[in-house]
Amino acid sequence: MREGKNSHPVVRPASLATLPLHSSARKKILLVDDQGCFWQVLQRAMPDYELKVESDPGRALDTARTFRPDLFLLDLVMPQMSGTELAERIQHDDDLGHTPIIFLSALILTGEESGPPVLLHNRPAFGKPFSLDELKRCIDQQLAIEVPSQSCPSSAEQE
Repeated sequence: MREGKNSHPVVRPASLATLPLHSSARKKILLVDDQGCFWQVLQRAMPDYELKVESDPGRALDTARTFRPDLFLLDLVMPQMSGTELAERIQHDDDLGHTPIIFLSALILTGEESGPPVLLHNRPAFGKPFSLDELKRCIDQQLAIEVPSQSCPSSAEQE
């Protein structure tokens, strides 16, 4: 800071390199689902997250390497590749393997509207339809954001 012409302090903006990368940025979620109408509902219901959709599981890894998600939402049943197969590929990827995964599927029958998730392949899984509040709570917990004590099962609890 230095004095300007009228003796007012002049504040220079910090270099972009010195600013925290994720200070106010929304957390990024990559949804891999072949049902187009479903992701539109999620996008409107979850404005606190940056949601990107990939409808082709075969392109999901390339999309993820570019988008750099903080979390994956994966449908279980998709053409060409199942959500569990994609999750295995993500897990073995050097850059993406640490990224949390939550499964979504109409195959998980939990009643009219699913409550807390179940564990599937050691990951949280929600049946469709599901409670958006429960999904948001689980996402926040997986991303280590402060949430109320109603927990979402995680792979760490199973080890």
